[in-house]
Amino acid sequence: MNTDLVFSRTQKGNFEINSRKHQLPMRLRTVLILVDGTSNVNQLRDKASAIPEFESFLEDLALDGFISAQLPSWDRRLEIDKRGKYEGADRRSRDGSGDSTFTGIRARLIDTAILTFGDGAENAVKKFRKASSDWQGLENAITECAKLAGLVYDDSTASQFKTKCWRILSKALRSTPSRL
Repeated sequence: MNTDLVFSRTQKGNFEINSRKHQLPMRLRTVLILVDGTSNVNQLRDKASAIPEFESFLEDLALDGFISAQLPSWDRRLEIDKRGKYEGADRRSRDGSGDSTFTGIRARLIDTAILTFGDGAENAVKKFRKASSDWQGLENAITECAKLAGLVYDDSTASQFKTKCWRILSKALRSTPSRL
Protein backbone atom coordinates (compact mmCIF):
# COMPACT_ATOMS: atom_id res chain seq x y z
CA MET A 1 0.00 0.00 0.00
CA ASN A 2 1.17 3.53 -0.74
CA THR A 3 2.21 4.71 2.75
CA ASP A 4 1.79 8.41 1.87
CA LEU A 5 -1.96 8.05 1.43
CA VAL A 6 -4.13 10.03 3.80
CA PHE A 7 -7.59 8.58 4.35
CA SER A 8 -10.74 10.31 5.56
CA ARG A 9 -13.99 8.74 6.61
CA THR A 10 -16.76 9.04 4.06
CA GLN A 11 -20.35 9.81 4.92
CA LYS A 12 -20.91 6.04 5.04
CA GLY A 13 -17.96 5.67 7.45
CA ASN A 14 -19.21 8.38 9.78
CA PHE A 15 -22.69 6.86 9.71
CA GLU A 16 -21.22 3.47 10.61
CA ILE A 17 -19.39 4.92 13.62
CA ASN A 18 -22.62 6.44 14.92
CA SER A 19 -25.05 3.66 14.03
CA ARG A 20 -23.09 0.36 13.76
CA LYS A 21 -25.47 -0.48 10.92
CA HIS A 22 -22.97 -2.73 9.10
CA GLN A 23 -21.82 -4.42 12.33
CA LEU A 24 -18.15 -4.28 11.43
CA PRO A 25 -15.89 -6.63 13.39
CA MET A 26 -14.19 -4.89 16.32
CA ARG A 27 -10.72 -4.63 14.72
CA LEU A 28 -12.15 -3.24 11.48
CA ARG A 29 -14.22 -0.75 13.45
CA THR A 30 -11.12 0.24 15.43
CA VAL A 31 -9.24 1.00 12.21
CA LEU A 32 -12.22 3.02 10.97
CA ILE A 33 -12.20 5.06 14.17
CA LEU A 34 -8.44 5.72 13.83
CA VAL A 35 -8.87 7.24 10.35
CA ASP A 36 -8.78 10.97 11.00
CA GLY A 37 -8.22 12.68 7.65
CA THR A 38 -4.78 14.00 8.61
CA SER A 39 -2.60 10.95 9.39
CA ASN A 40 -0.95 9.05 6.54
CA VAL A 41 -0.81 5.24 6.43
CA ASN A 42 2.54 5.12 8.29
CA GLN A 43 1.21 7.29 11.10
CA LEU A 44 -1.98 5.25 11.33
CA ARG A 45 0.05 2.03 11.37
CA ASP A 46 1.97 3.34 14.39
CA LYS A 47 -1.31 4.04 16.18
CA ALA A 48 -2.62 0.57 15.31
CA SER A 49 0.53 -1.41 16.05
CA ALA A 50 -1.50 -4.11 17.84
CA ILE A 51 -3.46 -4.90 14.65
CA PRO A 52 -1.28 -7.04 12.35
CA GLU A 53 -3.75 -6.94 9.43
CA PHE A 54 -3.91 -3.15 9.56
CA GLU A 55 -3.21 -2.40 5.86
CA SER A 56 -5.58 -5.11 4.75
CA PHE A 57 -8.29 -3.59 6.96
CA LEU A 58 -7.63 -0.13 5.49
CA GLU A 59 -8.01 -1.56 1.99
CA ASP A 60 -11.24 -3.34 2.94
CA LEU A 61 -12.67 -0.14 4.40
CA ALA A 62 -11.67 1.84 1.29
CA LEU A 63 -13.04 -0.73 -1.15
CA ASP A 64 -16.30 -0.89 0.80
CA GLY A 65 -16.68 2.90 0.74
CA PHE A 66 -16.16 3.61 4.47
CA ILE A 67 -13.01 5.66 3.86
CA SER A 68 -11.55 7.54 0.93
CA ALA A 69 -7.99 8.58 0.07
CA GLN A 70 -7.20 12.25 -0.31
CA LEU A 71 -5.63 11.94 -3.74
CA PRO A 72 -6.51 13.44 -7.11
CA SER A 73 -6.50 9.97 -8.72
CA TRP A 74 -8.92 8.67 -6.09
CA ASP A 75 -11.30 11.57 -6.68
CA ARG A 76 -11.17 10.96 -10.45
CA ARG A 77 -11.76 7.24 -9.90
CA LEU A 78 -14.79 7.83 -7.72
CA GLU A 79 -16.05 10.56 -10.02
CA ILE A 80 -16.74 12.92 -7.17
CA ASP A 81 -18.86 15.70 -8.55
CA LYS A 82 -18.63 19.38 -7.67
CA ARG A 83 -21.03 18.90 -4.75
CA GLY A 84 -18.67 16.26 -3.30
CA LYS A 85 -21.19 13.47 -3.80
CA TYR A 86 -19.60 10.01 -3.63
CA GLU A 87 -20.70 7.83 -6.51
CA GLY A 88 -19.25 4.64 -5.02
CA ALA A 89 -17.27 1.76 -6.43
CA ASP A 90 -20.19 -0.53 -7.19
CA ARG A 91 -22.26 1.86 -9.25
CA ARG A 92 -23.33 0.89 -12.75
CA SER A 93 -21.50 2.48 -15.62
CA ARG A 94 -22.73 5.99 -16.39
CA ASP A 95 -23.35 5.35 -20.06
CA GLY A 96 -25.18 2.07 -19.46
CA SER A 97 -22.61 0.12 -21.45
CA GLY A 98 -21.11 -3.08 -20.20
CA ASP A 99 -22.34 -5.71 -17.83
CA SER A 100 -22.89 -4.33 -14.32
CA THR A 101 -21.20 -7.45 -12.88
CA PHE A 102 -17.97 -6.62 -14.66
CA THR A 103 -18.36 -2.90 -13.94
CA GLY A 104 -18.28 -3.62 -10.20
CA ILE A 105 -15.32 -5.99 -10.51
CA ARG A 106 -13.44 -3.51 -12.70
CA ALA A 107 -14.11 -0.77 -10.12
CA ARG A 108 -12.62 -2.91 -7.31
CA LEU A 109 -9.56 -3.63 -9.45
CA ILE A 110 -9.12 0.09 -10.14
CA ASP A 111 -9.48 0.82 -6.42
CA THR A 112 -6.78 -1.76 -5.71
CA ALA A 113 -4.43 -0.10 -8.21
CA ILE A 114 -4.96 3.30 -6.60
CA LEU A 115 -4.49 1.91 -3.10
CA THR A 116 -1.27 0.21 -4.19
CA PHE A 117 0.28 2.84 -6.45
CA GLY A 118 -1.33 6.11 -5.34
CA ASP A 119 -1.09 8.83 -8.00
CA GLY A 120 1.14 6.48 -10.01
CA ALA A 121 -1.90 4.31 -10.76
CA GLU A 122 -2.97 6.14 -13.93
CA ASN A 123 -1.57 3.57 -16.38
CA ALA A 124 -3.12 0.66 -14.48
CA VAL A 125 -6.45 2.49 -14.30
CA LYS A 126 -6.35 3.04 -18.08
CA LYS A 127 -5.62 -0.66 -18.69
CA PHE A 128 -8.54 -1.75 -16.51
CA ARG A 129 -10.89 0.75 -18.17
CA LYS A 130 -9.90 -0.43 -21.66
CA ALA A 131 -10.17 -4.14 -20.78
CA SER A 132 -13.05 -6.02 -22.37
CA SER A 133 -15.99 -6.72 -20.06
CA ASP A 134 -15.41 -10.42 -19.61
CA TRP A 135 -13.25 -12.65 -17.42
CA GLN A 136 -10.48 -12.96 -19.99
CA GLY A 137 -10.27 -9.20 -20.50
CA LEU A 138 -9.92 -8.57 -16.77
CA GLU A 139 -7.38 -11.39 -16.38
CA ASN A 140 -5.30 -9.92 -19.20
CA ALA A 141 -5.46 -6.45 -17.65
CA ILE A 142 -4.27 -7.83 -14.29
CA THR A 143 -1.32 -9.54 -15.95
CA GLU A 144 -0.38 -6.40 -17.93
CA CYS A 145 -0.65 -4.17 -14.86
CA ALA A 146 1.46 -6.55 -12.76
CA LYS A 147 4.18 -6.57 -15.45
CA LEU A 148 4.09 -2.78 -15.55
CA ALA A 149 4.30 -2.61 -11.74
CA GLY A 150 7.36 -4.87 -11.82
CA LEU A 151 9.07 -2.45 -14.19
CA VAL A 152 8.05 0.77 -12.47
CA TYR A 153 8.23 -0.34 -8.82
CA ASP A 154 9.66 -3.73 -7.85
CA ASP A 155 8.79 -7.42 -8.02
CA SER A 156 7.43 -7.47 -4.47
CA THR A 157 4.97 -4.63 -5.14
CA ALA A 158 3.95 -6.24 -8.43
CA SER A 159 3.39 -9.59 -6.74
CA GLN A 160 1.31 -8.08 -3.92
CA PHE A 161 -0.79 -6.16 -6.43
CA LYS A 162 -1.36 -9.24 -8.58
CA THR A 163 -2.32 -11.34 -5.54
CA LYS A 164 -4.89 -8.76 -4.41
CA CYS A 165 -6.37 -8.54 -7.90
CA TRP A 166 -6.63 -12.30 -8.27
CA ARG A 167 -8.39 -12.47 -4.89
CA ILE A 168 -10.95 -9.96 -6.14
CA LEU A 169 -11.44 -11.86 -9.38
CA SER A 170 -11.74 -15.28 -7.74
CA LYS A 171 -14.17 -13.98 -5.10
CA ALA A 172 -16.30 -12.44 -7.85
CA LEU A 173 -16.17 -15.65 -9.86
CA ARG A 174 -17.37 -17.71 -6.88
CA SER A 175 -20.27 -15.35 -6.23
CA THR A 176 -21.32 -14.85 -9.86
CA PRO A 177 -24.21 -16.90 -11.25
CA SER A 178 -23.12 -19.63 -13.65
CA ARG A 179 -24.84 -17.91 -16.60
CA LEU A 180 -21.75 -15.74 -17.13
